[in-house]
Amino acid sequence: MIDENEVQRTLKHLQDLIADDDIRALSLWHEHGATLHACLGAAASHIEHELALYNFEAALVALNKAIASTADASATSVAQ
Repeated sequence: MIDENEVQRTLKHLQDLIADDDIRALSLWHEHGATLHACLGAAASHIEHELALYNFEAALVALNKAIASTADASATSVAQ
């Protein structure tokens, strides 16, 4: 079972590392990759690819879009 609070903390930490062009973002991604793929869906592969290329700016844009999309989907399912 996925701990939603842990996922949110991990995503925030990942955002911070990527925004700082911090290479530790790759380690964090690898450590939590399976969970992040499960939570972010198809966007996770794009984020992972950009991180592998050390393209932190594109990775951050993709991560922020994925987080916003996930939040929108959650809000929609709760409203129904």
